[in-house]
Amino acid sequence: MHPDTPLRVSHDAGLALQIKLERVPEVERCFVHVDYTRRAEPEHALDRALSGLPPIENESVGVVAAAAAAAAGGAGAGAVVEEEVE
Repeated sequence: MHPDTPLRVSHDAGLALQIKLERVPEVERCFVHVDYTRRAEPEHALDRALSGLPPIENESVGVVAAAAAAAAGGAGAGAVVEEEVE
């Protein structure tokens, strides 16, 4: 999504996608992560390990989480699966 998309709009788009995916009979539960840019490297530990990349240090994760919370107006969010929506 565009970096200036309001949190409410991006959340509602992610929730709408989650609801649609959970209607698929083979899908028990779905988590949608909405981001504003494509990352140069994988963010998830398993993807990094499979790519031969080192784990992200905890300090870096804290900095990223703090920046994300600040950008979202202090709102927190969690996600397990990433889905790109343009």
